[in-house]
Parts: sequence; C-alpha cells; structure tokens
Amino acid sequence: MKLFPLAVAFALMAFPAASQDNRALAQQYVELPTVQKMMDDLFAPEALAGGVLAQLPPGMQVSQDQATRLGETMAKSMASLRPRMVELMITGSAATFSAAELEALIAFY
Repeated sequence: MKLFPLAVAFALMAFPAASQDNRALAQQYVELPTVQKMMDDLFAPEALAGGVLAQLPPGMQVSQDQATRLGETMAKSMASLRPRMVELMITGSAATFSAAELEALIAFY
C-alpha cells in the first residue's frame, strides 16, 4: 500500500512529458502540407463566398462580379484568423488524440 502514492506520483510526473509529446505530434500533423491545403481551401475566396451564397434567400440574385468581390473581401478579413485557427487545431488535436493516433494521422496524410 505504501507504493501506491509513489506510483501515482510517478504517473503524474510523466503526464506533462506525454502532453508535450502530444503537442509536438499535433503540431507536426497540423503543419502537414495536406492539412495546410485543406485550410487554404477553407479560406479560399470561392469557398467563403459559396458559403454565404448558399445561405441567401431563394430568388435573391448575386452577379458573378459581386460573388467574386464578396469572396475576396471575406478572404482578406479571415486571413488574420488563420494563425489562431492553427493554434486551436494544434491544441485540440493534442487534447483529443493519443500519441499513437497522431502518429497514425501523420503517416496517413
């Protein structure tokens, strides 16, 4: 019974190291070219405009020029959010996935 507190202490000491390993793996995963391409596509003017246009009431007409300008304006505005989104993806991936799962994602992508 005296060994139980010692075992718990060792387990808790290992947790920050595992957490740091997960963060490094999560960062490696998020920085993969395929994941970055997904984010490029998400922040592309066409995708942003398409999302807005899909929500417009039926019968509302938007010219191609208006849609292009809308997408460009939104992309410019959203660009400043990308670094925060990357950070949230790293933090979320590190908290959600185990080291083995992150390694599998890295190998897959």
